[in-house]
Amino acid sequence: MRRTAACLLLLLLGSVSLWAVELRFEPRPRLLETFQIVLEGGGGKEEKVVLFNATTGQRWVVELKRDGPVLKSPPLQVVRSCDTPKAGVIPIEVTQVGELLVVATDVACGLSAVAKVEPREGRCQVFLEVKEGEEWKPAAGLGAGEHRVRIVYPPADRTCDPDPLPQGLKVRLGSTELLLSLVEDAPTSGAFTWDFSGAFKVDREGQRLLFVMKWGDQSVEVPAECTTVVFEAADCELAVRIQLLSVEIKPATALLVPLGCRAKLWLSQPEEPDEVLWWVPGRGWFSGPSLEFAVDEPLIPGLPRYPEALLAKAFVRKGAAWGTCQAALSLVPRPKLLFLDANTGEEITGAWPSDKDFKLRVTDVVGWPDHVLAVRMGKLGPHPRARTVELRQIREGVYESEPLNPQLWQAQAGEFLWAQICYPEPIECVISVLLPLR
Repeated sequence: MRRTAACLLLLLLGSVSLWAVELRFEPRPRLLETFQIVLEGGGGKEEKVVLFNATTGQRWVVELKRDGPVLKSPPLQVVRSCDTPKAGVIPIEVTQVGELLVVATDVACGLSAVAKVEPREGRCQVFLEVKEGEEWKPAAGLGAGEHRVRIVYPPADRTCDPDPLPQGLKVRLGSTELLLSLVEDAPTSGAFTWDFSGAFKVDREGQRLLFVMKWGDQSVEVPAECTTVVFEAADCELAVRIQLLSVEIKPATALLVPLGCRAKLWLSQPEEPDEVLWWVPGRGWFSGPSLEFAVDEPLIPGLPRYPEALLAKAFVRKGAAWGTCQAALSLVPRPKLLFLDANTGEEITGAWPSDKDFKLRVTDVVGWPDHVLAVRMGKLGPHPRARTVELRQIREGVYESEPLNPQLWQAQAGEFLWAQICYPEPIECVISVLLPLR
C-alpha cells in the first residue's frame, strides 16, 4: 500500500526522475548468445527481476547487482532443449526463434521490457563441391560427375527440428530458373545441401552441346557453352561456369575454300580423344579425328560465299568431359592460273617461242595468307626440273611473277611447260595449266 501511494504521489508531482529509470536487455536476446538485464536510474545495491517466456510461460527470478551507475544481471544465454549452455551462464530456455521474453520489476512502479528472441548470428555462404572418390572437394565450376551445393546459414536454424531454408535455393541457368525447398542437414547445423549429378549430351537435332543436371527423379538441360549457373540462397549467391574440355582444331577458326578444291580440318587438342563428332551444315554429321570434304557447288548447296560463312562444329569427348570448337567456312572463287606475254601482259593462248620470256599470273585469289604465292613449275616429261616460282601480289586478288624463260627448264620446241599452284594446308587443290612451246 505504501509503495502504491508513493507511485501516485510521484505521478502527481510530475517527477522527472521516474522517467529516467530504464529496464532493458543488453544486448537484445539472440539464440545461443549471452545477454544481461540492466536496470539504470533506480534501485538499491541489489534488486530482483522476473524474466518469463511469454510464449511458453516459463519463469525465472534473476538477481541484479550494482555495477557502477547501473544494476546488472549475471550473463544469461538463450538456448533450446537441444543446445548445450556455455559454462558460467544462466540458461534461458526457448523452443524457437521469435518467442517473446518479458522482464519485470517492482522498481519505479513496475518497470518492464519486452524483446523477441533473434536468430543466430552468422553470414550466409554458398559452396560448390564435387565428389572425388569418397571425398567432397571444392569445385571451381560444373562438369560431369556428382556435385553438391552446400549452404551455411546459421540464422535459418530456429528450432530443435531440421528447419527449412528461408525462400529456398534458387538456381538460375541462363533463362531457366529452379526453386528448390531445402531443410537443415541436422537439427541445429544451420547448413543445407543439394545433391545433383552433371553430365553432357550432344543434341544432334539442335547441333549443340547440352549440360544435364539430375536430382531425384527430376532433370534439366541447358546449353553448355557460355552458360553461367547461379546458386542463390537468403542474401548470398555463387556464380560458376560450366567447365568444358579445351578443344582446338586446325588449321584455323576461319577457312576460305576455293570452288572445286578439298579442305581438311583436324583435331589438335585434346590428344587421344575418346569421341569426335563433326557437324557441317548442308552435309550432316561425321565422326573421326579429322574432317575432309570436297567443295563442289552441287555437293554443298548451303555453303555461303565469302564474306558470309557457315560454322562447322566439332564435339569432342575425353572420358566424361566434353568440349566444342568451330570453324567458319566460306566458298571463294577458284583462282585462275595464266601464262602471259612478258612484254604485252596479254594471256598466251597458243604455242610460245622456246626462247622468249613469259610471266605467270594468278587471279581471283581470296584469302591467301601472304603477299607471296608459290607456284610449282616444271617441264612435262621424265626430267621435269621442277622448281618453285614466287608470285608477288600486284593488287588485291592478283599475283604475278618476274619474267621467266623456257631455257630455265632446258625446254625446247615441241615440249610443254606446266605450272601448278601449291596451296598450303588445309586446302588440297590442283590448279594447273600447260604452255606448249614452238
